[in-house]
Amino acid sequence: MRHKSSSQLHNTAQPLSPPYTWGNPGRVIDRNGHCVDTTGEVWRLHDPTDSIDINWNTLDVASDIKAAIRAHIAYTIESRAPMTANQVFSQLKYCFSRMPILDSITALSYEVLEGLLTRLRVDNKAWHFHYIRKWYQWCEDQGLPGFEGSIAVKLYRLKVDANSHGERVMTRDVNDGPLSHDEHYLVRQAIKTGRGTLVQRVIVALLLELGARPSQLIRLEKCDFDLTTGPSGHAFYSLDVPRVKQRTVGELERKRRRISPELGRMIEELIEQNQQKYGDRGVQMPLLCVRQKHLKKLTGELQPKYELHMKVIGFAYRVQDFARRVKIVSPRTGRPLNLHPRRLRYTFFTMLAEQGTAINHLAELADHSDTRSIWIYVASTSNIVDRLNLALGEERHYADTINRFNGQVVLRTGEEDQATVIFGATPTLKNLGGIGFCGADFLCNLYPPLSCYICPKFQAWIDGPHADLLLELEVYVEQLIKRNNGPSDRIPHQLVDVITAIRQLLQRIKEVEGNEATG
Repeated sequence: MRHKSSSQLHNTAQPLSPPYTWGNPGRVIDRNGHCVDTTGEVWRLHDPTDSIDINWNTLDVASDIKAAIRAHIAYTIESRAPMTANQVFSQLKYCFSRMPILDSITALSYEVLEGLLTRLRVDNKAWHFHYIRKWYQWCEDQGLPGFEGSIAVKLYRLKVDANSHGERVMTRDVNDGPLSHDEHYLVRQAIKTGRGTLVQRVIVALLLELGARPSQLIRLEKCDFDLTTGPSGHAFYSLDVPRVKQRTVGELERKRRRISPELGRMIEELIEQNQQKYGDRGVQMPLLCVRQKHLKKLTGELQPKYELHMKVIGFAYRVQDFARRVKIVSPRTGRPLNLHPRRLRYTFFTMLAEQGTAINHLAELADHSDTRSIWIYVASTSNIVDRLNLALGEERHYADTINRFNGQVVLRTGEEDQATVIFGATPTLKNLGGIGFCGADFLCNLYPPLSCYICPKFQAWIDGPHADLLLELEVYVEQLIKRNNGPSDRIPHQLVDVITAIRQLLQRIKEVEGNEATG
């Protein structure tokens, strides 16, 4: 609840100049050429994903402050996307709700703004301050009365942390961060086996293969889907994916992206299903259709073209419902898998970074104009051994559920065929002696000894030097990571399964020895 303090009472003096009033033009043309009516207290923005309203009745500030915010939002509508304009309005409203009640712009002193930043920092929400700082600087730059250049300069010098959107990626949050390889496998298997509804499978597969934003995918139409048959007769499917955050004017730029034949065939089936339900709308028919079009409220200008396009909120719901419907359980948590579009986007780019994909290529795939935001995925791959230690040390479900060691634990008899004995040669060419023998009755195409730990035919000796080999392997991986300072070397990531398998083997040996001791 907001109340007046002693500092506020001091700020209630009459301003020296007349309060600012905005010369409302009655309409604003957004960057796509659509007219936004600004005569009322509710401004309806033109967004194909859903209805976006800016309701000025919800902003409780002094009249001249509200006028300055109106001017800034009008400018934002002209130059940025509708969702961005709505975000700026929401953030400014939030910031003013965290400040004392002010009677005018002149009461908006540097001390008041600095006090807001202090409160936001206490709540770990300092990034909200970027919006009010930018608004103040814009108003001062436009020469609006009541805004002081000296305050704008001081605000510019304040160090404000950005939104920690990369925290879930860096920490590999088990509930909201990138999926583990095993979780990723379970999701792909659910799609492959036809579980869930067709539209759910298409949506999740699009996210897995493209890593795109929901706002990009719901704009896909039949004309963006292409099937090309090569000279050999093989079918190649692709999609022209729109770019939605490039501040372009008019028609969105599109990037052609190849998709798998499995996803291509699912999209063909979905197109046929949509036509049966809604009729043939030609090449402008959306691939992802809204369930009940009468519930989608659009402006009159956008209604004819976008009435069937799925809403962003509906898109997210189908992703979440897919995990619930197919009953995927996370091996890391032992609980139902928490699935949402952003998490699948995290997964897509994290896995590409682990494979050594170039940073500029990652930025292009992410639909970013530069590489600044994409570095978080590269940085998150540098501590793979530490993350594995955390996963196996604290998450019993991971070690218990995902079986990387599928071989057998046996006693050394001394009568083994020496041709089948496997010696523990480390990556540094150190020979630790025999670790077991191969039980395969066919020609093996693996590369012992490390590959043997994930082979079901491996017969591991209970007294083999497995712990020594694990230590050598961990040190080797850490050295590789430090030497390369990034994900350009794929070997550390390929050895994760081997490290996991050896640890599981050691745990199994411990259990076997414990049973023998109590038996």
